[in-house]
Amino acid sequence: MLMITLYRQKILIAFFVVLFSSGCAMAPRPKSPGRTVAELSSPPAESPYYHYARFQLFLRVGEIEKATESLNLAVGKEPDSVFLKTELAHIYIRQQRYKDTIGVLQSILQKRPNDVTVLTMLAGVHETLREYQKAIDTYKTIISENPEDKSSHLHLGSVYIQIGEYQNAKDILERAVKLNPKSTKVHYYLGKAYSGLKQYNKAEIQFLKTLESHPAFEPALFDLVQVYEATQQENMVVETYKKILKNNPDNFQAAIGLGRHYLITGKAQKAKKVFNELTDKSHNSPYIIKHIAAIYLDQKEYDEAINLLDDLLKKDRENPEVLYFLGLAYTGKEDRKKAIGVYQMIAAESNYYLNAAIQITYLYQVEGETEKAIEALLSASKNRPDEPEIFLYLGSLYEEKSDYAQGVAAIKEGLRIAPQNIKLHFRLGVIYDKMNQKDLSIKEMKQVLQIEPDHANALNYLGFTYAELGIHLDEAEELIKKALKLQPNDGYITDSLGWVYFKKGLFDQAVLWLEKATELVPDDPIILEHLGDAYSKKNLLESALKSYEMSLEKTEQEKDSITLKEKIKELRDLGIEGFRDF
Repeated sequence: MLMITLYRQKILIAFFVVLFSSGCAMAPRPKSPGRTVAELSSPPAESPYYHYARFQLFLRVGEIEKATESLNLAVGKEPDSVFLKTELAHIYIRQQRYKDTIGVLQSILQKRPNDVTVLTMLAGVHETLREYQKAIDTYKTIISENPEDKSSHLHLGSVYIQIGEYQNAKDILERAVKLNPKSTKVHYYLGKAYSGLKQYNKAEIQFLKTLESHPAFEPALFDLVQVYEATQQENMVVETYKKILKNNPDNFQAAIGLGRHYLITGKAQKAKKVFNELTDKSHNSPYIIKHIAAIYLDQKEYDEAINLLDDLLKKDRENPEVLYFLGLAYTGKEDRKKAIGVYQMIAAESNYYLNAAIQITYLYQVEGETEKAIEALLSASKNRPDEPEIFLYLGSLYEEKSDYAQGVAAIKEGLRIAPQNIKLHFRLGVIYDKMNQKDLSIKEMKQVLQIEPDHANALNYLGFTYAELGIHLDEAEELIKKALKLQPNDGYITDSLGWVYFKKGLFDQAVLWLEKATELVPDDPIILEHLGDAYSKKNLLESALKSYEMSLEKTEQEKDSITLKEKIKELRDLGIEGFRDF
């Protein structure tokens, strides 16, 4: 930083030297009346040098906004100056004005498209904004211009890791390690790429190479723990956690991890010892205790969690986070009455209130007390009238008890608050479908797709509705194919495609897709019935009968069972039971 400051001061001095030396070459002139020597020896007020000087002065006294204003004026006077624009980009970054930074950098690149320094800054800004594809494209441009650029290889690899593209990360980082074999960072990120690809032996080698030069580098040690956990090297997990704690005894993350590992591997007493030591060391920090309680919850050690949380509540009876976790512990113990009582203690203004209200609703539903669940949500809606999620759950409860008019009213209230809420539009479409108001159902599904064109469930629902109605079958096929591309192994979407082919009279394709659907979802009565219908059309009557019987076995709907019994009777009346398919 000192060198940069000195460098900038030298540039500033150079500006003034040029200015003064050009003045010295002229014959001396008398001073103008009323002007000081300081005014005469300053740069002209309209020059870029003057504004840059003011920028430097404002920057030194910490007046960032005035500094930025002065620098912008300097750039305005000297718009082709790469130096001034780069300075402006730096000051924008300092203020987190990233969009402005991009604008400045792109203006430089219009005239100097291969400027590696500017491209590197631009890629970094895109990365900060999580515009990962733009960052990737920019780093690739740098590498194409300078294939030996070590930094860009490393940064490109790290971006690929951030977005989970581990194969691409591996490819670029393997090149990076050849360019810079002594780089700790390259070995570390290559280890992460291998770990993401589950190539754990290679990952371990890279992390150990990282630790050769930086033995206390905690990120590598924690990643090494994950490798050892994945490869079930229990002793190495413990040894690595202990190494972290030896280097940094106050690293609570390592202590928590070690305790959790002991708990998972059945060493409950060792886990308790680690957790007790950590609690003592932290002077009973509520933050630490909550973390330990969360681990006990995760491992279904509900009594241990309850003991810890009860102790915390003695000090802070109304702590909403502690109450929420305590409610989860009682829920896990299936002590629903206590769980509901704890959840009800959470204040309406708390961030945990909504989740608590939903948990109460769930517990009443489990008990089969739908009316109490509805009452709980109605009460919550009075305390938090602007929460659309409450009305989503309320609508679903009314739907469950076939009170569709109330369900529609609840969902519409939610949409009044959040008109673009996809979940609400989708649920409303489903309720309209159950009311046999197909046009309104279709309208809602189209609304979902207008907001989110790749909503797989809406694509499937709309396509299946068209198929059921026997309309727009080509469009239905395209909608469902798109849904299946988004969710390739979804049995219900696969069934929808088979049903479209059935409706089109393409029975060979219908059987093919419906058989695949039953492989993905073997116990769904509707899919089995669809397959039975397709077999019937293909004259595979024994297979049809078998599918109908399996469907009847699994169906819970009286209306559907009546239809299935009629289809089975029809085939049996034909004496199909003893026949083979032909």
